[in-house]
Amino acid sequence: MWKQQPALRGNPAVSFRTMPLFVTIARLPWQGGLLALALAAGTMLPAAADEPPPPGGYPSWADVQEAKSSEAAKAAEIATINGLLTDLEADSEAAGGMAVRSAADYAAADAALQAATSRLDTLSAHAARANAELARHRKDIGALAVQSYKTGGTNAGFFVALDALETNSVQGLNLVKLVGDKTATLVASAAAAEKTATALTEQEKAARSERERLSGEAKAKLDAARSAQDSLARRVAEEQRHGSELTAQLATLKGTTAAMEGEYRQGQAALAAYEAAQAAKRAAAEEQARGQAEAAARAAAVAARPRPIRHNPVQPPAPSAIPASATPALPLRKTRHRPRQALPPSSCLLFPAVR
Repeated sequence: MWKQQPALRGNPAVSFRTMPLFVTIARLPWQGGLLALALAAGTMLPAAADEPPPPGGYPSWADVQEAKSSEAAKAAEIATINGLLTDLEADSEAAGGMAVRSAADYAAADAALQAATSRLDTLSAHAARANAELARHRKDIGALAVQSYKTGGTNAGFFVALDALETNSVQGLNLVKLVGDKTATLVASAAAAEKTATALTEQEKAARSERERLSGEAKAKLDAARSAQDSLARRVAEEQRHGSELTAQLATLKGTTAAMEGEYRQGQAALAAYEAAQAAKRAAAEEQARGQAEAAARAAAVAARPRPIRHNPVQPPAPSAIPASATPALPLRKTRHRPRQALPPSSCLLFPAVR
């Protein structure tokens, strides 16, 4: 039967960094139950002589019991535990932020890699079509050369054109004069296709090299993201492992429960996040107001700036209207009057005399 041991209140004070590690709540369930009973009775289990000190500077339950001997020691231990809990939360948040940034960096690198891959595929397709067109033109030229040779129509100019096509020096030749219209058109088309194929092949090589570079960068970003995710998982596990014990120790010192202390810390964290968000909103509003004030000041300065006086150019006087009296009279056209002929006596009866 397990016997309760008296509390170590008479022992000299020992720092929590050198105190041996006793059984904690994170141990097996039956050990946690015994520890809870021992704490409720104000006693604790004896320590093994070869137990190592608490890892990472975390206090042991012996430190907690020792701190209950005085209010000053209790307050100091509470402050120490609160600081450790805050450090755990800060480390987890930092690891989470690193994981998020690493994931974002990998996403950007992967997007760039996909874009480079798509561009490489497009250039490869264009280069393949250009090379196929060049091969077709070369085949047609070869067939034309064979036909001309069989019919005896091959001259020296045809071979000059073929040599110029091979050395990419067709531009300086008068192909029509050398080989005629049909052959000149075919050779010119082949030269243009070769030029296009060469340019596309060079672009394809450059795109392939860029894709390889981006592929290596994306792989490095992926490895960094995975490492950050693993670090986050370790930080979270450490926070859960040590945080639960620290919260229980804090509850013991303050005479509360671990649930109450956890809820209190969650509330404090939520309050801090809310205050940070409000501060960010106020800073953004102040920055916006400052920008608007500066814009208004610039606009007022521009409006108050004296405008240059524009001298109106002297307009030539408008031509005055010519009075009607000054209008020169047109010369009257002289008409020649013919003498009136006398009417015969019979007509005088029908028409009256004109006065």
